[in-house]
Amino acid sequence: MPSPELRWYAIQTTAGLVEMDLNQETIHTINGIQGVIKFVGTGRLPMALRPEEVNRLLGVEEAIKEEEPAEAIPFLVGQVVEITEGPFSDFSGTVQEVLPDKGKVRVSVALFGRPTSVELDYLQLKAH
Repeated sequence: MPSPELRWYAIQTTAGLVEMDLNQETIHTINGIQGVIKFVGTGRLPMALRPEEVNRLLGVEEAIKEEEPAEAIPFLVGQVVEITEGPFSDFSGTVQEVLPDKGKVRVSVALFGRPTSVELDYLQLKAH
């Protein structure tokens, strides 16, 4: 595992990235390499890249994504709801399942007298 002092910096060259401890000696060493044009950054000193930028440039998938807090879905299993949008608008149904990770709700509606399960975005529903 790299030490906490090491950071990734982008340089204009065929290599593109270098991980190093930033100090005058390392800057001089990198700038002295044939083919290196300059560090990427806005000022005289290079700017360290964020981990997600390094992963994107290296084509590495992030192992652990920071998940946004899921919005609370205001419906409960067994609750009667009215569909307000989409092809089933103006239908009423009963909540069968709440899928908070998808932001969806599975609702049973009556089509031609038969119960049919449809998966809808919770914003397409209102409490009856």
